[in-house]
Amino acid sequence: MTDAEQIDTAVPATLALDAAYPHPFATSTTLEYALPQATDVTLTVYDLLGRQVATLVDAPQTPGRYAVSFDAAGLSSVSYVVRLAAGDSVETTRLTITR
Repeated sequence: MTDAEQIDTAVPATLALDAAYPHPFATSTTLEYALPQATDVTLTVYDLLGRQVATLVDAPQTPGRYAVSFDAAGLSSVSYVVRLAAGDSVETTRLTITR
């Protein structure tokens, strides 16, 4: 599991999971998300069959913007789904690995 770094302490209006950058990517990318309130956060990556391939964050966090790096060196060159669960809310985005 990777630690998320808080990059801004300003309180956003809504929960958001931004598109990864760079995207598509070869081995690593950065995911950013925004939390409008303190809550338990889980940021998980799944393959397209629904199998969990990585948990990037699983911890309580304060409001603000966060960034976390994802190293996909051991994964196949296909698409994946990133799921951000924060309290009762869920956001998803897609990742594509190209080699």
